[in-house]
Amino acid sequence: MQLLFTLFSLVLCYSQMLCLFSATPGDRMWDMIQTIGTQTCTTESATCILESLVDTTATNLSCAPTPINNLTFTIVTSGSYCLSENLTHGLQIGANNITIDLNGHSITGSIFLGNTVSNIVIKNGIILDGDPGPFPGSYNPCINGFQSNDNIVVCDVIIAPIAQAMRFDQCQNISISRCYCKGGTTSITFVTCNDITIHNCIFANTSGSGVFIRTNSNRAVISHCFAYGSNFSTIDSNDIRYEQSAAFASNGSGFTCNVCNRVTVTQCIACNNQLAGFANLGRQITVEHCIAKHNGQGFSFQSGAAPGTPYGIARENLAESNSVGFVADSNPFGYVANAAITNTINYNTGGGPPFFPVAPSAATSYWNNISA
Repeated sequence: MQLLFTLFSLVLCYSQMLCLFSATPGDRMWDMIQTIGTQTCTTESATCILESLVDTTATNLSCAPTPINNLTFTIVTSGSYCLSENLTHGLQIGANNITIDLNGHSITGSIFLGNTVSNIVIKNGIILDGDPGPFPGSYNPCINGFQSNDNIVVCDVIIAPIAQAMRFDQCQNISISRCYCKGGTTSITFVTCNDITIHNCIFANTSGSGVFIRTNSNRAVISHCFAYGSNFSTIDSNDIRYEQSAAFASNGSGFTCNVCNRVTVTQCIACNNQLAGFANLGRQITVEHCIAKHNGQGFSFQSGAAPGTPYGIARENLAESNSVGFVADSNPFGYVANAAITNTINYNTGGGPPFFPVAPSAATSYWNNISA
């Protein structure tokens, strides 16, 4: 595998993050996130992290499978396909069991997955813009799974959309890995989808969310992902897990869950977000081993649980240099072994249960919340 250095001009290295490179791509993402988390979270330093994180194949070899060129618009026969040149239009997939190898080339348009098609792989290249939508000035997602698709894999793809990079409606078993989505409205939207895996992806400079999971979606794992000028948002969904991921410099909150059940956020970092680093509304939520720095609020857990419903727990988290470190209301939420350091206000109960914070020198138990 080698990097598509010649294609980086299409997605322009953004200059608002720390310049951190790892020796190899892939699972070194979390090493980079942890390093960023130890910094002051300033956003003036020039950066280019694509080199260590986007691992696409630039072979440009002749296609051993069935070649695709600008005379190809629809694929209706199962098999493996490979781009032999850049396409100036999108593709319609109308059969099961299809692999499309972009082969280091680009598609300017959308890839549409036909109703109920399954076992689709899209990999190794670039997708730009998306096809024009039904209304003047509107654009379709660059990858559009819009009706009951099953077992979809997208990997090693750079996407620069006008609107959404990817959207999936009523789909299941979706795996997205090693992708870089820059610009547009929302990088990936899931509506009433089940069994979602997103790993080792970057979402940058969207007007909406990097990942938006909504409307009774179930069972999603988002790991080793980085949202910059973007965030992670979940609404009305269940059994969601965010791990070892980071949200920086969004105009909202870094990680949000609204009217959700059974959400876990672990080993994540939120920095320089205008509202909260972590804002969780719902039931049975666990937020642990996370860091919130330089946000409006660090951890804000307010409302959303029905009376008598176990709300959740925040344990072993750090809030540093936010306007408010921890905010809570009267919901039954537990706070264990957290630390609030150099926030304008370390703990604000908002009429809720007390945190009983103590100075580090006065901590006598693991259960103590620290204020310094």
